[in-house]
Amino acid sequence: MAQGVQLEEIGTTGNPCRVLLVEDNVADARLTRELMAEAGDFEVRWASRLGEALESLRREPADIVLLDLLLPDGIGIEVIERLRAAAPETPIVVLSGLGEDDLALARRAVLRGAQDYLPKSAVDGNLLKRTLSTAIERARLENALRRREAQLEEAQALARMGDWWWRPGDREIGFSAQLFRLIGRDRDGFTATLRSVLRILEPAARTQLLRAIRDLRAGASSRELLLAVRPPEGAPRFFRVELRRQPETPDRPGGLYGVCQDVTEQRLVERMKDEFVSVVSHELRTPLTALLGALRLLRGLHGERLDEQARELLEVAARNGDRLKLLVDDLLDLERIENGGLHFEPQPVELGGFLRELLAQYDSYATEFGIELELELPAAELSCRTDPGRLAQAVGNLLANAVKFSPPGEKVRVCLSVADSRFRIAVTDRGPGVPPEFQPRLFEKFAQADSSDQRRGRGTGLGLAIVKAIVERLGGSCGFETGPGRGSTFHIELPRAA
Repeated sequence: MAQGVQLEEIGTTGNPCRVLLVEDNVADARLTRELMAEAGDFEVRWASRLGEALESLRREPADIVLLDLLLPDGIGIEVIERLRAAAPETPIVVLSGLGEDDLALARRAVLRGAQDYLPKSAVDGNLLKRTLSTAIERARLENALRRREAQLEEAQALARMGDWWWRPGDREIGFSAQLFRLIGRDRDGFTATLRSVLRILEPAARTQLLRAIRDLRAGASSRELLLAVRPPEGAPRFFRVELRRQPETPDRPGGLYGVCQDVTEQRLVERMKDEFVSVVSHELRTPLTALLGALRLLRGLHGERLDEQARELLEVAARNGDRLKLLVDDLLDLERIENGGLHFEPQPVELGGFLRELLAQYDSYATEFGIELELELPAAELSCRTDPGRLAQAVGNLLANAVKFSPPGEKVRVCLSVADSRFRIAVTDRGPGVPPEFQPRLFEKFAQADSSDQRRGRGTGLGLAIVKAIVERLGGSCGFETGPGRGSTFHIELPRAA
């Protein structure tokens, strides 16, 4: 950084402020130097031409440049631009006349990078000192901000990420330079309005984005989406988009903001992994079914004739076979949901009765763990159009998790409520809660906070991933609230309309 002093240093320490005075008028240059000598704490070098000033800056940096814009070898904004190129972080204060044209040129110079301007005939020592001190401090802050922005842009480029911001009353959405590059558009050729953004999305992604914006404007704090964007050429690219709502305050307008990350390569790797898992699962299902059938047949026909150790080994084999079958079934269910191969049949469902019947089915399972199930329903009946079988699978997974992670003797509470245009089904346990470091991965496939052999209630790590996939296909969303030692509440929200 060129400047070696800050605002409080001029006139208060023995460290002089190095000033390069660029002025072709000898009398004006002499007067300015005399004013600086009276003010003290200035070390002044003088150049009468732009070429001399550039050479002087190359030899020795200055803390600030005091500049006349009308020079024999440079006039007006050109002078500012050439000095900026030679010393990009050195502040510039423009010396101007009092004429309208002079002041207009000085103001244009400030817009093009100068920190301030001073009319020559109105300058005194104190004003000069204050102006130079302020200009140096302003330049220091601007340079620090530019460096931080450059670091942020470099980090975004490495992460293939860009940011955006939008107030719904504005016509344009603000895109960072990196986001323009990621979507294959340039700032001059693409005006980022809501209409133009929807136009470059795949049809399914348009519906997702509009629904998320509606939710945020209705009061939701954030939404995360995976959107397919059509580039000018080539196959669609996939972006993980985070949308957040900034509430309006007296001193700050409200709006939406967030980040977009290009995850096309990650999605390709995930698809290859999913295809591999799918093939393995399909290949396992037939021999696994035959194996379990043989074990059950062996246990039924010859179980009484086997000694105790052989029967125990047979039980171990059957239990582990059932666990493996559960894993294969979950994998295939998840694959069908994600690929659109799982059939959904929406129909009118009275949610209170639906939940009573579901809890009755899980009552014996909860009793095995010493858990009591409790249902809390509103006074009025609540009905919506959804697929009862798939909803039962999603809520059942939440119930099974809540039972497994609650200590014996506790209650698992299921609560049905309604807010705005959505129904909420919440399942609350009294377990240890979800560790903070694990929470971002909670709905990922094979995610388990405790992967040790001693964990309570062994599962496949696919339950919550299946819940999320089913609920999103039903047009809803899911989430959770948790805290160490105070249990967790997982909820499913469904739209009233289909």
